[in-house]
This record gives sequence, structure tokens and C-alpha cells, in this order.
Amino acid sequence: MRSFTFNGIHKDYVTASKIKRPSWAEIQRNTLTFPGLPGGLLQDTIIKPKIIPVTLFVKNQSFPDLLKLGEDLAEWLITDQSTELIFDDESDRVYYAIVDGSFDPERIANTGQGTITFICLDPYKYGREKTVNILNGMATIANTGTVETPPTFALNVIKPTTFIDVVTDDAYMRLGQIPGTDDAVFQPVTTLLNDGMASTVGWAKSIFAPDVGVIASDGTIMSDGADFLPGSYGTGSLWYGPAVAKSLSSQVTDYLFRFRVQHEVTDIASFGRTNLFLLDVNNKPIARLSLVKDTTGELSTPEIRLLGANGETQYVLRLTRDQVQNWKDAYVFLELKREGNTFTARVARTRGYGGRVEEEVSQKFVDTAGIFIRSVASVAVNFMKYGNSPTLNRNRVQETLVQRINQQTGIPYIVQLGDVVEIDHKTNDIRINGETRLIKTFGSSFFNLKKGANNIMVQPADAVTAKVTWRERFK
Repeated sequence: MRSFTFNGIHKDYVTASKIKRPSWAEIQRNTLTFPGLPGGLLQDTIIKPKIIPVTLFVKNQSFPDLLKLGEDLAEWLITDQSTELIFDDESDRVYYAIVDGSFDPERIANTGQGTITFICLDPYKYGREKTVNILNGMATIANTGTVETPPTFALNVIKPTTFIDVVTDDAYMRLGQIPGTDDAVFQPVTTLLNDGMASTVGWAKSIFAPDVGVIASDGTIMSDGADFLPGSYGTGSLWYGPAVAKSLSSQVTDYLFRFRVQHEVTDIASFGRTNLFLLDVNNKPIARLSLVKDTTGELSTPEIRLLGANGETQYVLRLTRDQVQNWKDAYVFLELKREGNTFTARVARTRGYGGRVEEEVSQKFVDTAGIFIRSVASVAVNFMKYGNSPTLNRNRVQETLVQRINQQTGIPYIVQLGDVVEIDHKTNDIRINGETRLIKTFGSSFFNLKKGANNIMVQPADAVTAKVTWRERFK
């Protein structure tokens, strides 16, 4: 008996007795007519969403009554956005659908029968995902679908470059600039520290005076080979916990600091802080970047605070629980950039470690009084708990990045060794390491792969390796 998979789930108790799939979505032709002109002129064409009614038989053997079965169906089928719909008898095609209307099954013995309506806002159906490597900057791929389809290019950077070109027979996408013969090229940043927290080697136990809580000298921080985590919080009252510090190769004045953190909560009564402190040559904090869970519930909130030499404080960014409703069991990065007397704080929730940015907030502060402009000499990672409250199930530091911002003169390199660039022609988005970047040049454009053969060139071939991924699209 046939059925379907929706949102990656296939229910054994569901059988589709009737599926009404139109051969193509409804087409509306709008025409213009003029006196004296036979017939008319085509003004425009509208392709409407595709409607797919599915009549279901649902077996009630696993549920005490149809109402409980309906609850299970609702959890499965009601989604906030379109998701994959695959029918058993057409397993090589994917629809993107969302449920419309209600499902009111008529009881027949120990089964229920009713109709569910799927709406495909994207009226096309798609083949399975295909990927082709672009070797030496050149590839020819065949789009065997019945209509054009948007590709996604993934590029791994093997050396810095000021530009990236992706060119087809009919269109091109350019990121950055090609320098002329008289143009100077510069590195916008110099990386001083890029620690993936796989080992505590080079980090030493540190004691200093934080703006919140105390550093516990008897606490420990360890690495599990991937992240830093608290081995022991030590002893104390209110907020307390251990810290380890690492010196930079040189002091830095204009800078960017990034701190990747993961919080996971299984006990809503648990408390925890994960902090990165920027320290001066006297081991006094200049700034604190923190992910904080300090109330009952599941949410963690970010805050970035500047700290003066004489006790002055200034939040550059601090979000409330109302502003981070999805920040539970969250992967987060916190970023502080200083250029002259301007501080820019940015925080983001990502899809897993280093994944695509899901939400981000950025705020600025201008230090006109020059209170917070000391140079940074070292950084410290610190975990804190609160009194005798339960601690977080997972409290991890996953990356500490420090970059010096260089003089901005000439044409900059737009990517560095190890960066991953995604050019997504379906969402019209350009991402570097999961973050959207507005670096498309004027005149270039997002494009589709045409039907048939597509010749693709990616340059500079000695700076990136590339692959293209697409789904063939059908009316």
C-alpha cells in the first residue's frame, strides 16, 4: 500500500488511498485586448501554488481513540514552513509542501478516513540532490530537468584572494575586486590566535578580578579533545569558577575577538556563565564576552561589556530572554571589534558549531572619553556556576579567535586560507563560514542552471577548490 514521507518521517499506520497530483501547477494567463486587433496580447503569466489533496486511511491500532491519533498526526504534519514531501510511488521526486486546512477523519471500524491538503508554494517538484566537483576551475554539467534550477556553489579557500568569479555561458557572479596593475593589495586582518580548544597546552591557570563573581583558584578547566569544559568549579559562593589564560604574540589595539560557546540545558533550574575576558598587561579585564543562564528556564542570553581600569563599565550589547526566544540548547558566537574608539559587538546563534547563522544582533558604542581603549595582551576563558544551584548539562567553549585589524589601504583580500564560501542561488545569499556577506559586485547576479549543458568556470583556480550542488526541477 502506498503512503508518503513528510518532514523526513514515514508513519506505518497511514495509507494513502487517493493522491491527486496535477501534472503541473495551475497557470493563469493575463491578456490584453484592443479594439480592432483580433485576439489579444499576453500581458503576464502567473504560476499558482500546486495543490495536492491526499485521502488517507489511518489505522487506530496504536492509539486509544481517533482523537489521540489526531494529536500524533498534528505533531507530524503541522509545520511552520514548507518541508520535504516524498510519495512512495514517486520516490525520485521531492515536493516542498505545507498542510492547509484541517483533518476530520470519519471513523470506520478501527480505522479513520479523511483528506489532507498539501500546498506547494514552490510549484515545482525536484529530483534528488546532485553534486559535481569543479576541477581546475572548469566543469560541464547537465541539467536534465524540464526547467531551469538554482545551484549552490561551495568553495574551499586554499590561499587568500581579492576576488572570486563564477561564470556560466550566460551569466556571472563576482565577489570582491580584481586589482589593477597599480593597485596595492592588503590583508584586512592578521590572525594572532585561532584556537579550536582541542588542548589546554599553552593555557595557564589565571587569577584576576572579574566584574561579576570571583575566579576560583581551586577549580580546573579541561579539554575533551574538541572543546574546553569545566573539570571542577572549585569553591565559592554566588558566582564562581576557574579561569585559564593565554598570552597573545603581541599586544593589539584595533582588534576582533570571537568566542564560540555551546549551552545545553536539561534542568531548567540550572545556572551557568561562560566568559571570555580580554586582559591588559597588568592582568586587568578590558572587556567580557559572556553567554549567561541566570534564571529558571531553558534560555541563555548574551552580553558584551567593556571594563575600565578604575571600575568603569559599559555594556555594548546585552539581550533579554524576550529577544532570544530560540536560544536554548544553543550554539552561539560572541564578537567584539574595536576600530579607534568605536566598539562593535555582535552575537549570533548558529546551526551547530560553525554552521549557518540563524539569528544575529549587532550594536555599537563610541568611547568618546577614551575610558576603554587599553591594548589587549592576553585572553582568559572562564566558567562559572551559581552557589549550590545545578550546573548546565553542557557548558563548552569551542573556539577563541583573535585578529588584529590592519591599516585599510588598497584592495583587501576577501577570504583567507581555510575559509568556506557558499554562493546560494536559491536563497540569493553569499555566506563565508556560515555568515552572510554583502560582497557581490555591481553588475553580477544570481542565476539558474539552464536546461541541458552548462559550462562553468570558477576563478582564481589556484585559490579555491569548488563544487556545485543542485536539484533538477520539473513542472
